[in-house]
Amino acid sequence: MASVTFSDIQKTYPDGTRAVVDLNLEINDGEFVVFVGPSGCGKTTSLRMVAGLEDISDGELRIGDTVVNDMAPQQRDIAMVFQNYALYPHMSVFDNIAYPLESQGMKKGDIKERVARTAELLGLTEHLKRRPRNLSGGQRQRVAMGRAIVRQPQVFLMDEPLSNLDAKLRVQMRAEITRLQEQLGVTTIFVTHDQVEAMTMGDRIVVMRKGVLQQQGPPELLYDEPANLFVAEFIGSPAMNLFRGGLDDGAVVLGGQRLPLPERALGSLAAYRGREVAVGIRPEHLVDPATVDGALPRLAAEVRFTETLPPERLIYASVEAPPVMTEDVLEIAKDVDAAAVERLEELEEKQSVLACARFDSSRGAPDRGRYEFAVVADRLHFFDLDTGAAIR
Repeated sequence: MASVTFSDIQKTYPDGTRAVVDLNLEINDGEFVVFVGPSGCGKTTSLRMVAGLEDISDGELRIGDTVVNDMAPQQRDIAMVFQNYALYPHMSVFDNIAYPLESQGMKKGDIKERVARTAELLGLTEHLKRRPRNLSGGQRQRVAMGRAIVRQPQVFLMDEPLSNLDAKLRVQMRAEITRLQEQLGVTTIFVTHDQVEAMTMGDRIVVMRKGVLQQQGPPELLYDEPANLFVAEFIGSPAMNLFRGGLDDGAVVLGGQRLPLPERALGSLAAYRGREVAVGIRPEHLVDPATVDGALPRLAAEVRFTETLPPERLIYASVEAPPVMTEDVLEIAKDVDAAAVERLEELEEKQSVLACARFDSSRGAPDRGRYEFAVVADRLHFFDLDTGAAIR
């Protein structure tokens, strides 16, 4: 097993495109780290530089104590699991898993023993004689993982390995990969554009945007203390609700409504008095007033529609307050689809925000009409509108 260290890593293509910019990151021995971000953010390029499939323009990359910048992929003692499985269709499951060992010239008896052990670990023992075309998507993904595991490498690299699976299989394989990584203890770098995968699988998450590391840390830290607007809206499903608000006399003004500032925020927000900031509220912090012990401030809204998937109910309501339309927010909307950008532009014209609240499905709230949410004010988030940085 080994650590992986990125020191001032840069990747610049011949046309001048900077895919990765000054990446500094240490991945500990045995750690499971997930790189996440929108398309083109540099996460897959970073993975491919570790694999030796992309040249490093500048900086130093270490696996363990060895600088690997100029080492060939086969010398790096890594194993990669691809999005498309990359199985040999004419070979049996046994031969697909055994192929890396045969390429190393290992004795047949040792190969048989190691493949059998790997197949048992992955629940593939009864499928060893079958061809990939006769397997389900989940089974093929296990074969691809088996081919990586059997080599007993220092580092696993996984490039969106679950993206071709249906929703149910993805959930199942997320748990499977997490279990295997814990059992094997191999340093693992996992790349995905799906922040739900990132939040549920990684010991640590690395959020990338335009080749730049935005924030890294445990899932809970990124969720509770996002470093900037980009991380705040990217991490979390449903996304954080964002409003443009003014600061005045110990309160934040959203449209015509006032919410008292939490005690912890008064000092850090003092310099912003009389200015606008971005105000973030997680869906679970817009709550049913009937469930609250004591007084919480209220936020009036017009309920537009609801989605119920027990045990949760998502309530979407229009709040008359200016939306946040920074470059960070627009970039995430573009990554969703063009329609998301159009919806944001419509809201900007109307000076309203379609906010989402997460209720227990047993709790009430109108399907339509006026409603006042209770706001957990001490969980509000604040961001500088010019820089996008969190105001701590």
